[in-house]
Amino acid sequence: MADLRTLIRQEMERGASPSYTFDALVRRRDRTLRNRRIAATVVGLGLAVGTGLPFAGALRSGLEPAQTPTPAASVSTSQSPLTPLFSLRDRVMYRSGKNIVAVDLADPNSASRLVLDQTTDLIAWSTDRSHLLVRRYPPGGCEGTFGRLFVIAADGSEVPLPSSHGCSLGGSFSPDGSQIAYDDGSRLYVVGVDGSDPGRLMGTDFERGSLGYPVWSPDGDRIAFNVYYEGRYKYAIDVVSSDGSGRHQIVGTGTRSPGGLSWSPNGSLLLYTTGAHSILSLRPDGSELRKLADGTGSSAWAPRGSRIAFARGRELFTMAPDGSDAHRVAGHLPALSGGADARILWSPLR
Repeated sequence: MADLRTLIRQEMERGASPSYTFDALVRRRDRTLRNRRIAATVVGLGLAVGTGLPFAGALRSGLEPAQTPTPAASVSTSQSPLTPLFSLRDRVMYRSGKNIVAVDLADPNSASRLVLDQTTDLIAWSTDRSHLLVRRYPPGGCEGTFGRLFVIAADGSEVPLPSSHGCSLGGSFSPDGSQIAYDDGSRLYVVGVDGSDPGRLMGTDFERGSLGYPVWSPDGDRIAFNVYYEGRYKYAIDVVSSDGSGRHQIVGTGTRSPGGLSWSPNGSLLLYTTGAHSILSLRPDGSELRKLADGTGSSAWAPRGSRIAFARGRELFTMAPDGSDAHRVAGHLPALSGGADARILWSPLR
């Protein structure tokens, strides 16, 4: 029988969404890590007995989780297959199977298609279009929508982002493009765009909940992210200062898992989707919550904030920032993949 990771990956490549909520994925990932640590403990105990090492030392080395991410691997010397995307300005981009589709809304029928040999989700552009953050799903690696994050530079080089166990949900660039905020499902990290100086911004005990999908505000002062409060079975969106202080909740979403967080270019609004497949907006202080449209997956603002691109089912739509004038993008476009976790990006003008 095929293993769970294989089944999930097959579903994602067909465009379906794995039937796991954010908290379920985190708990499954945590169980996997816990089992690995237990196995490591058993090995450590065996070595302790065989070599005379202190019992407590063997036990501690097997169970203590890493508090800071491990350093990033060396920069890849091979040319990234995603390099052609850097030449495309003002394009709406999304994944269709293993392909990346880039749409010029002025001429949708001329959409470009980049064929890849592995499933790759586009996570974030730097504002100057010099770097691209992507999520990949190596065989035997992460579960569900957890994947490995890589930073692609315009010169074609790639850097894997470090984390305590290598699996993440999402991340975003600081406005000046020098840093990236990202998660591992229970902690937020900040790291240099080249993978240097990794540091933990904040964390959440697995006994209390989980967090993920951080997005940096355009002014660089705040980071918004999804939260699941275990025990209360409630979801929320929290905001924290970029130095890790002042964490607070701006909206609770009840039993509906929020997704697709994105800031408007001027920082006045946050967009997100719910498990009910609605796209909502609110102010960063939590006020003026309103439903804009029915949709799934992430949404993406036009560089100047004039339109919003979003998914409805497996089709691409756009609308005005207030939710009006929503319509399907014309043309014979490939279907979006990812279901409730479909990722849409709008490439910068620069």
